[in-house]
Amino acid sequence: MSFYKEAAEEDECCYLRRYGQIYDKTLEESVADLIEKVIATTERIRKILGESPAREAWENFASGYIHSGLYCHRYRWKEVVPEYF
Repeated sequence: MSFYKEAAEEDECCYLRRYGQIYDKTLEESVADLIEKVIATTERIRKILGESPAREAWENFASGYIHSGLYCHRYRWKEVVPEYF
């Protein structure tokens, strides 16, 4: 979630820039790779947990984590999607 902030500040030490350097990929390719990995991991977690109380707990945690990042001023999401703030 911090990529926009890091990119806007031209932070050379962010995960995606390092990923791109290691795998010889552009930032756009690195973002696409990471998105694919997050989706695949989420699907794998959901499959493993099935329809269980653990799955519900995980979904609640994931949702809360995402929402806390969206409303944390540090990540500067208001600059990306101002219509939501």
